[in-house]
Amino acid sequence: MTGYNLRFSSSLQRYRELVHQGLVGNILSVRAEIGQYLPSWRPNSDYRASVSASERLGGGVLLELSHEIDYLRWIFGEVEWVSAILRKQSRLDIDVEDSAYLTLGFAAGSGTVPGIASLVMDFVRHDTVRTCTVIGEVGTLRWNALTGTVDIFREGATGWEMLLTSPDQRDDTYVAEWHQFLECMQGDATPVNSGQDGLAVIRIIQAARESSLRREVVPVAAVIMTGIAAEEGLA
Repeated sequence: MTGYNLRFSSSLQRYRELVHQGLVGNILSVRAEIGQYLPSWRPNSDYRASVSASERLGGGVLLELSHEIDYLRWIFGEVEWVSAILRKQSRLDIDVEDSAYLTLGFAAGSGTVPGIASLVMDFVRHDTVRTCTVIGEVGTLRWNALTGTVDIFREGATGWEMLLTSPDQRDDTYVAEWHQFLECMQGDATPVNSGQDGLAVIRIIQAARESSLRREVVPVAAVIMTGIAAEEGLA
């Protein structure tokens, strides 16, 4: 089981259901964004000493904010290729990327699968944001994690319509995940987010790093094959 707790957000679960029901028709594109100023994450501690700020400890936006990659894959399916630009743009005292701009290409499927999704992640913006917007042929569907709301802008409408508001308390998703973990340990459930799901995200992250270095689109499968070949001494 992997600790991607956003899968246990009641508002995101409902958002996923509405997407799969085809509420806004065939999906044309997806735009997701998460950003928060790193020093404000843990105001009572020095951000420079945190895991987030250190390459040695596995920091940087790609790993720290990889929850977004997980939920996009959970909603829309397997990612086939990645195009990415990673940057250290700010004056923050960190040795990792503070911004990541990803374009994800999904495997072809039903109308619930977008051809392309864009994902922006950063440690630099002072106005905290966490949203996902699905643009469909008959409307736009938007999830706001901070407010726990799902809104729709229907074809021909003049404004947004709120479909639901279900603001989770800070620890609700963690508690729900722990409950599910215990149910799995007792043999009464299957993990909502398995170890294989976590591994899939790591492979997408590897593809993003390769893409940023090489300045080209990188197929996720190619990154996986190269890694296995290298470990087996075949590359």
